Amino acid sequence: MAGAGLVGKLYTPAVIASTGTAVPWNASHTEFQSLMIQADPANSANVYIGDSTVTSANGISLAPGEKLGIDGIRREPGNDSDFLDEWFLNGAAGDALRIINLVRR
Repeated sequence: MAGAGLVGKLYTPAVIASTGTAVPWNASHTEFQSLMIQADPANSANVYIGDSTVTSANGISLAPGEKLGIDGIRREPGNDSDFLDEWFLNGAAGDALRIINLVRR
């Protein structure tokens, strides 16, 4: 199929406003198929990803500069999927997470 492939959309990094307070990766209810995320290399410490209750005790830890790929749940159209505003970040104030949403076209 001509033109088929992945298209990447780079989002404004999610930034932790207050130490120990979970923030959503993105304020919009944006569906994703696959993501590539990276803890900002300039972060002062590890960041933690998970749901709205994420902390250093229960989240997935990413060291500064560390990357992780995430595949969304692929279901039939009209069913629930993974959305950026349902994933959260926690850590030290000012630390950030870079996000690229990879979408099949």
